[in-house]
Amino acid sequence: MTLQYIHYFANQKIVEVVTIIIPQAAKQVFESIKGIIEGFKNIFKDPKTALGDIGGGIMNIAMSVSQVISAKDQVEESCFFLKDKKPYWMDLTSQIEIIMDMAGTAVKALSEGGKQWAEKIVDATSDPISKFTGGKFTSALVKNQVVQELLSIADEITTPFKRLTGIGGKFFERLTKLIELVMNIKDAYNTIKEGYRFARSIIDRIFGPKSHKDFPRETRLLGGGCKGEGFYPSKLDAGSGVKEYQYNGVDLRINEGEKVVAPFAGIAIRSDRENEVIITNVEKLPKGTEIVITNVYPNSSILHPSDPNYIEQHVAAGDPIGTARRSACKATDHIHFAVKEGEETMDPTRFLEPPFPKLPVWEQKCDDYKLAFMGYTIAADCIVCLKGRKENDTTPELENAEDPGLGSVANEMEPGRDIDHLKSDSNSMYSRLRDSAALPRDTALAADGSKNLGDDLVGGIKTLLNQTAAFLKKFSLRKIKLGSIIEFLDFLHMDESKVKMADVIRTIKDVLDNKPCENPHHMTDDQLVNELSNRGLSSEGSREEQIKRLIKKDGITLELMQDNGYIRGCPQLSLTMPNQGLLYCSFDDLCLGVQCCATVELFEIFALTFRGYIRFDPCQHTLNMGFDKWTKVIDLTALDSGLKDEWKTGVKFNLVGEQELIVRYQIVKKDSQMLATFGAGVCMANDISQCPVFFNLLEDALLPIPVCQADGTIVWPKVNWSDFLSLEKLKNQLKDTGRQVQQVTIKVSVSAALRALGLSEDLLANTPPCPRPENMTEQQLKKKLLERGLSTVGIRQVLDQRYREDDRKCSVLGKNITLPEIAIPSLQKHVYFSIARNCMRFDACLDITIPGINIIKSFLAYVDMDPCNFVLTVAFERWQKKFILIGYNWGREEILPISNQILLSFKIDKDDQQKVFRIDFGVQIPSVPAFNILSNQEIPIPICNENFSLPGAGDIRALAQALNGQLNKEAFNLILKQFGLDKIIGTTKCDLPSVTPVCSKGLNISSVIPRPLEHILRCSLTDNCFGIHCCAEFSFQIPLSLEQLNITIPLAFDFDPCQFSLRIVLGTYKYSEQLLTYEWGKPGTINFGKGDNPPAKIRYSIEKYVDGFILDVDIDICIPLDGKDVCLPPDGLHILDHEKIPLCNLQNIVQISNFSLIAWMDERAHSAAEQLARAGRELLLETLGIKQYLLDHPCDRKRKPYSPSVGGWNNLCPLSFVNLPSLPNAMDCHISEHCTGIDCCVDVDKIGLAFRVYLDIDTCNYRVTGGLEKLNTSISLIDYDWGKKESVTIHRILNLDYSIKKPPNEKKFIVDLQVGACFEKDGSCLLRVPVMTGTEIPQPVCDMSATIQAGNFSFKQWIYSHGIGNLTQGSGSLWTSAINLLAEQIGLDKMPSRFEIASTS
Repeated sequence: MTLQYIHYFANQKIVEVVTIIIPQAAKQVFESIKGIIEGFKNIFKDPKTALGDIGGGIMNIAMSVSQVISAKDQVEESCFFLKDKKPYWMDLTSQIEIIMDMAGTAVKALSEGGKQWAEKIVDATSDPISKFTGGKFTSALVKNQVVQELLSIADEITTPFKRLTGIGGKFFERLTKLIELVMNIKDAYNTIKEGYRFARSIIDRIFGPKSHKDFPRETRLLGGGCKGEGFYPSKLDAGSGVKEYQYNGVDLRINEGEKVVAPFAGIAIRSDRENEVIITNVEKLPKGTEIVITNVYPNSSILHPSDPNYIEQHVAAGDPIGTARRSACKATDHIHFAVKEGEETMDPTRFLEPPFPKLPVWEQKCDDYKLAFMGYTIAADCIVCLKGRKENDTTPELENAEDPGLGSVANEMEPGRDIDHLKSDSNSMYSRLRDSAALPRDTALAADGSKNLGDDLVGGIKTLLNQTAAFLKKFSLRKIKLGSIIEFLDFLHMDESKVKMADVIRTIKDVLDNKPCENPHHMTDDQLVNELSNRGLSSEGSREEQIKRLIKKDGITLELMQDNGYIRGCPQLSLTMPNQGLLYCSFDDLCLGVQCCATVELFEIFALTFRGYIRFDPCQHTLNMGFDKWTKVIDLTALDSGLKDEWKTGVKFNLVGEQELIVRYQIVKKDSQMLATFGAGVCMANDISQCPVFFNLLEDALLPIPVCQADGTIVWPKVNWSDFLSLEKLKNQLKDTGRQVQQVTIKVSVSAALRALGLSEDLLANTPPCPRPENMTEQQLKKKLLERGLSTVGIRQVLDQRYREDDRKCSVLGKNITLPEIAIPSLQKHVYFSIARNCMRFDACLDITIPGINIIKSFLAYVDMDPCNFVLTVAFERWQKKFILIGYNWGREEILPISNQILLSFKIDKDDQQKVFRIDFGVQIPSVPAFNILSNQEIPIPICNENFSLPGAGDIRALAQALNGQLNKEAFNLILKQFGLDKIIGTTKCDLPSVTPVCSKGLNISSVIPRPLEHILRCSLTDNCFGIHCCAEFSFQIPLSLEQLNITIPLAFDFDPCQFSLRIVLGTYKYSEQLLTYEWGKPGTINFGKGDNPPAKIRYSIEKYVDGFILDVDIDICIPLDGKDVCLPPDGLHILDHEKIPLCNLQNIVQISNFSLIAWMDERAHSAAEQLARAGRELLLETLGIKQYLLDHPCDRKRKPYSPSVGGWNNLCPLSFVNLPSLPNAMDCHISEHCTGIDCCVDVDKIGLAFRVYLDIDTCNYRVTGGLEKLNTSISLIDYDWGKKESVTIHRILNLDYSIKKPPNEKKFIVDLQVGACFEKDGSCLLRVPVMTGTEIPQPVCDMSATIQAGNFSFKQWIYSHGIGNLTQGSGSLWTSAINLLAEQIGLDKMPSRFEIASTS
């Protein structure tokens, strides 16, 4: 019975694969292939249906392949394979051969090398084994025994391997074929799938993705118990208590109880809501789309993902997923069909197959006729008669719809038929596996029938049988817990098996509990890697790094900390650990015990490992100790003073005779502490005094004895560590513990030492030993010298001296300084000092002997000067005192008592003429007379420039507090410097120019100074009379102080109306600007000083009026204090208040012929790429003297008559122009209704100027007028030389050029027109635009309604009225032109015959 159950669990997976999964999958693949072939037969007749059948077959094959691959993985897991990897034991023969070869090599090496090792001659008088055993054994004899034992062990190890050759050959061969078959099926499936996807994509592109043909497609209509319709988005509206569906969709008619199929392939899961199925991973639809079908009873195989038996349920389109249930509409059963992507739904109607069309049927309502005339029947008969009523199928024949000739698959090809005889054979492997795997049915329940473990287990087994696939998918032998097996065996009353399994568990536990301890230092490289891997640690790095990582994991440390009166880090134990190099120990959390792994070597032949421990239990007041399996508990309750003993442990060895592990201990107890020694040795069993190896875990370990309270808490006694550590034995041990242990000892005893020196415990700064070169190894010293860029050549004394001299060197302002060496030899061993590289800090390391324990402790004292932050710091360890150097009493000696035994003294003087500090620095320590480390040492004062900060983190009030609550003059001057105001505010009298200029135009000095400022402001005019020099002088009370300060502020403001420039002086700050971009009246601000919000501001504005300019100037100087401004003077300086300055006559200054706009802008530091502002433009125009010719209101291209325009033209002429060009962006032109008037507006962007040009041809008066802004010229066309160039210009800067031609006998003018703006002396222009080039302008009739009174007409008078002058018939061409003009005006030029005009009238 036991073997039957164990066999069941071991073989369940393989049996199910062999007996169920693979045969069933093969049948399913076979049936699917038949369906695919039938689908291909109908592919031309009905491609959509055929592809649906093919797709269903491919989905079934996919599920079958998935099951077979899963089955393969189950077999591999059952055999403990790696995924898709061949296990090493499937080729055992070659593996065994390799092992045997390696074993043979090892045995040969052992035989040859062991023989040489054993036969090595050892002098009998020095043979340790012979001495230890009294001659019974010798080293040679023991070595030979060891070699023979190892050879015997090697033979025992290799013998079983020889029996494994050829094992499992047929099984491995067939298993390999099975896996290859599975992979071939998978490849074939992928080929079919790709072909199907290609065909499916073509159909979907034509028809779109559609649901399976068996999926409902009829939409529920209004009524049937629901007031809402089923069209998207459907509404039930079925009354109170009936909820609408979760997602918008459509309601599809289906009868209750009918099968519901999947509309598309995907993964079917049960929804969180009742009677609802969700299909995910939907084929054909976009990724992330889900289908929700409501009102359906899901199939039992479709489970919710949270169900413990859940496995993915793949469904093909058309696979049943459940049955329809009765709907809320009652009379109209339906399912609800929704398609969603995320939480957004879409109309699913487009995915439904359209309803089958109803084919038209011929219906003959009447089928007879009768023809009658005058009561006589002429003819009567039927129309189509019975023969004509037959239906005629007019459906066109489908071409190329023949059967592809794929044939059919014979049933004999169904897989499994060839092995049916094996299934019926009771002796076949198939039958044996099936029978051995059957679950026993004689399981006994509890006798009383009550629900117990058996009840739960039987229910679990029923669930297992119902959901075998889900169970096997998640089952793993590796996950079975041993305790669960015991419970299962107990439930089945398999007592014998339970006992044997319990023995197995106990054996495993013993193996784990008695795992040999390992010292990392004694481990092999492989053991180190394995141990680190078992503990989840990285095994990378060198051997030393691996050991360090393992030791750190075990928490072994000598670091000492004090917390709440007891010691952490266990220094009282670590200091007393014997330094034998064979122990690997760790301490418990309370430092009351130690556990060690000891590795000892015996006679240089044997290595023995022991695990030992000793721990004090304060609550039981017992001492617990043990070695390997031996344990001992000592009751200390009755122990008054001490106890010493030794025991045999019973742990024996047969190495050279019989040896036994012997334990020895000694305990000395005193009130609140005890002294413990505990160790063990390997001794002769018959004479325990003979112990070649003995070692201690603790040796005179000092242990405070805590008190265990009733609630289990531990209270530690107060320990006087000075007395506790004053034992002579501890002093001797400390000599051998090394630097790290010395640090621990010093920290343990430091409290008492500090009290002895009169120092506070909070004072220490963990100062390391003084960095003397003689305390370094030569290698450490050379490394330090290399880091400093110093030579490492020379003997040790030379290297030490080089290091000390470098510590005393520094450099500041290019000057090298070397401090003098301490001249007194007795002081050299107590003091080591150095100077910082910037010469601003002096460190003195003091070695002070701690009274009572004769230990030297290092302390650090230093002086740190920070002149750029005005702070001096003097310190001893963590004790500090800071001095503010603002207003400091230079040269005063300061005595600073650190304690009653330690004093610091210093004096710092400042020589402003030689720019040096002079420093004295002295120390007084116990047992050493007071001495000066530095005496009158000169250090150059560093130059901080502007790189300084004030004490108090820059806060003025904090600075005042640091200076005893008040600012002094020196501090205030530094504040001014910090804000950059020292360049503005002075304390000496400022002078004004001695010569006062004589000014006919300019400012009036008598009225410039405002009355409120007359008592503090003195001013004079500048040389050009357009500016002022001033000096403000007043008294000012320093903020946060009672002191008064007399200050002066020199300033100047000069506006030059000729150069249009601004110049400002405030203290030593100077500012100038060319105001070419200034906008009249716009306030301007000039900032002076430092910071994000500069403290000094000059605000000005310049207004323009007819005769000149109006100036306003204000000056504010304010310092921020506590969020408010302290201003000097409080109301500011309003130095110019609406002061007027006259215009400058620039025409007398500038020679137009030599003018250059580029040079003019360069002189005023104005970028040629930047447009002039209004003020700059006016300065330019006045400079050139052309402003008087410009219109008061410039033309605007954005307004009428220039806008709107097309190609730059606003053409109102009804006649056509020829060669009318498109204009550039800088110009727009207007053509009047009479066609010969042209008006243009031109922008010169660079100087911000717009000007107007125009040309008007008066065809009535035969005159032409050209104009440029205010200038224009007019000429008569009667005596005009056609084609001659005419010009209108303003100082040859703004130009209009034109010429006009008149073709004979044609009603048109040909015009050339050009506009330019030229500001350079070489004639180059900012703008030159050909407005018209050969443009033909139509010539309209002057006035078609005009009349001439012939009776009163006089040609001579007409000539005078047109400004032609006195002409006679002999005037030549001019006379002819006048006649032609008259003919044009009265329309006679169109007459076919010539005419003459009498000369007399």
